[in-house]
Amino acid sequence: MKYTFFTFLIGFIFINLSQSEAKDLVVYSSKDSATIELIVNGDLNENLYFLKKSTLEQNEDIIKIISKKMHRNIFTVTMENNLPALLYLRYQNEDYPIYIDKDNRIEIEVELRSEKTNPERITIKDPINTYILKKNKLLDEKNLDLKRLYSLPKDNFLLVNSTIEHEIENLRNVYFPKIADKKFKQLDSNDLKAFIAIRNILYADYHNYFTHNNLNPILKLDDININELKKSEINLLSQYVVDLLGMYLDHKVKEKNNCKNKIYNEEQICLFNQRLDLGLSLFKSSKIANFFSAQTLLYALKTGNPTFFETNILRLKEIFKRPDYLSVVVEKARAMEAIGKGKAAPDISLKRINGSTFDLSSLNGKKIYMNIWSQGCSSSIQELANINKLVDGIETRSNAFVLNIYIDNDLNELNGYLKNTKLNGLNVTLENAEDFKKKYFISTLPRYIIINEQGIIETPYAQKPGSKEVRDYMQKP
Repeated sequence: MKYTFFTFLIGFIFINLSQSEAKDLVVYSSKDSATIELIVNGDLNENLYFLKKSTLEQNEDIIKIISKKMHRNIFTVTMENNLPALLYLRYQNEDYPIYIDKDNRIEIEVELRSEKTNPERITIKDPINTYILKKNKLLDEKNLDLKRLYSLPKDNFLLVNSTIEHEIENLRNVYFPKIADKKFKQLDSNDLKAFIAIRNILYADYHNYFTHNNLNPILKLDDININELKKSEINLLSQYVVDLLGMYLDHKVKEKNNCKNKIYNEEQICLFNQRLDLGLSLFKSSKIANFFSAQTLLYALKTGNPTFFETNILRLKEIFKRPDYLSVVVEKARAMEAIGKGKAAPDISLKRINGSTFDLSSLNGKKIYMNIWSQGCSSSIQELANINKLVDGIETRSNAFVLNIYIDNDLNELNGYLKNTKLNGLNVTLENAEDFKKKYFISTLPRYIIINEQGIIETPYAQKPGSKEVRDYMQKP
């Protein structure tokens, strides 16, 4: 269980819900922004990326790519969902979270000349972000894989947690006197509490699974006091607080469940209604309630219940004046309407690695698994091995293939990557990247799309390439 300090949530597009139909909702953007000054000492071996991460959809949005040739760069990025917020700097598959407060200016220095000169490699000139980097480094050093951690005897497991808490407290003693941001301190405290609570809640189930013992839980969800966690919207910057509140909400729905003895679809709708109503009553912060309302609507969309979405998006307009996170769901619904199952795949122009071009429509007659990827998205990179396996499994079939679209859209860069790394399938860039993103609603990665032999969308949000569902579909004669 690798510890990531915070996860930044997208929620920057606000919705005007004055229309009578959800499909007519008007979307507009906020204007908050932050200025980043980046100094690179030495030569980058790879591009450097600035990301936003979405807990709502578990995806990443690459907002800035720093090329290997750049040494000094000052740029402005839109900070959606208001400040404070979090970005991530990614270099050589390592992520560095960057907290941006209301001062909205940050200086980052990347030292590449000598790791002896600067063993930290990344330095940020403010105490909050220095603390975050030190804390992440500490937690990475203490990290155990899932099996090793939860196979520990109870006393040893609790000692690991206690040691982590003690060492983080030592770090706080060094850096917190220099930090005036009280909300950050409370966020940091809640983040660690949620992290430890989740580990303690999961301990018995994982331990019993790995060891075949029959231990009682260290902590139950009913024992959790969520009052501090649900007070402030800044807590949505903590992945662990979001996960713990979600676990608590689902537990309460299950505990209350009066949806039994209904047919499957009716039971689903009943459970979604209960989760929505309970979340609205449980969370007094409008943005936290907004987030979990949006999460419930997303669950409904993903399970094929668009009527639930249509009904409740209009209902929620009466509750939230600025329904921030709901905008993500509206965009998802629009995408599913425009390029949903049964819709004709919009035509686009693609460029092979040799520079020749062709249209997507020329591939009609074949099943296509579209892999939209970037070197800046670690989740995309991790799935490339499964892309290779998927291609190996269908290589004898003439009616199916994998189309790898390099969304960074630099043909020289793609060719350089392919010289050192095997990637099976048809590797391409785009003639017009913005046209493609608009037609296929590409805003975050990773993203996979399946198109059938007739050039019709089979699914606009396909499973990862390693899934049985994808493998079975692509291997079907």
